[in-house]
Amino acid sequence: MDLTFWLTYIILWGVVILQSVIIFNYMKFTNNFIHKITKLESVTFQKNIEKGSKAPPFVVKDQFKKNFKIEPNQSEEKSLIFISESCPTCKRIINSITPSTQFDKTNTIFISNGDLEAKYKTILIENNVRFTINNDLFQKYNVYNSPLLIKITPTGLIQNSTIIDSIQDLTNLHSSYKVI
Repeated sequence: MDLTFWLTYIILWGVVILQSVIIFNYMKFTNNFIHKITKLESVTFQKNIEKGSKAPPFVVKDQFKKNFKIEPNQSEEKSLIFISESCPTCKRIINSITPSTQFDKTNTIFISNGDLEAKYKTILIENNVRFTINNDLFQKYNVYNSPLLIKITPTGLIQNSTIIDSIQDLTNLHSSYKVI
């Protein structure tokens, strides 16, 4: 074999080793940086609302101009379904709602972080499903993913918080939970 082959071979291996050292040092630096950031007292990371914690109280008006309240001593279990105006799963769930869909429509409210398209509003109104547009509740309940179902006990505690993927999830979860 000629000399150029061996020189090329040695140079390529040198480049591979150099790249490996650079990547290793970059990963080490990044890991160290992230570790230092998480240790800073001024930086806090938001957590989802925890099961068993007190639900933040609020009063909102739905599209029918009726109040929907969450308070410490309420008469019944309530459900909050957080949806996003741009979420395809949320839109699919709303499209699946029919008059025969079984869930407690009086104690459940859909909360959107933005204005819904007219056809989705129409579906909710025609099926007597309560909804409101309120971005502040997303922050109050630390909602970062949607569609999210939060069940609240009559004593005002979070019973469960779960992502739902379909109308069947909503009806199954709604019927299977018992008050704790």
